Amino acid sequence: MLIPIAAAQGATLTPITADEFSSGATLIDFGTVETNEVVDGNMIEDVSFGFTVNGMPSNDATIASGPGDTNNITVANIEGDADGVLSMLFTTPISRLGYGWASDGDPSWSVIQLFDEDDESLGSLTFNGVLDPDFIGGFAGVHSDVPFVRADVTWTVTGGTRFALDNVHFEVIPEASTLSMAVLGVVGGALAVRAQRGRVL
Repeated sequence: MLIPIAAAQGATLTPITADEFSSGATLIDFGTVETNEVVDGNMIEDVSFGFTVNGMPSNDATIASGPGDTNNITVANIEGDADGVLSMLFTTPISRLGYGWASDGDPSWSVIQLFDEDDESLGSLTFNGVLDPDFIGGFAGVHSDVPFVRADVTWTVTGGTRFALDNVHFEVIPEASTLSMAVLGVVGGALAVRAQRGRVL
């Protein structure tokens, strides 16, 4: 079982499921991206994607149809070299990230490493793959109590060479003004109720 991990910088990373994302979360399903489109250097739904193999930019991660539909992947999806690093750079700080994944090897696992606005690592979580239902994979989701702007995703695939990724969920940190207005609304409502009760009494 995965447990929260406290990173050196003080961030606590907690594994979450797809159901734990709010209704306001953004979902990228890659359905509007052309098949065979190279992922590296591509901006999709305000997220800048990068892909490297052995530290060098690589075109071996594209929008494809493999492995087909699983419990967490639907066509279309990203498919690529499992030795690579898939990076996602967000335009605003976020608190939650998740994705469906699959691989062609068993056992397999996927790792999410998060970075803050200063490019400091906040730590990482490892997600072990399960049969899902015809390929090893699953859903990898993480909540960080420290905002992050970049995530690097990697895989370890035993007896295989490929990964697939789809259905990227993420949640933006609310603006301070939005939070302030929400708090003021709650306080104002409470005061109104109290005043109404005072008049009744």
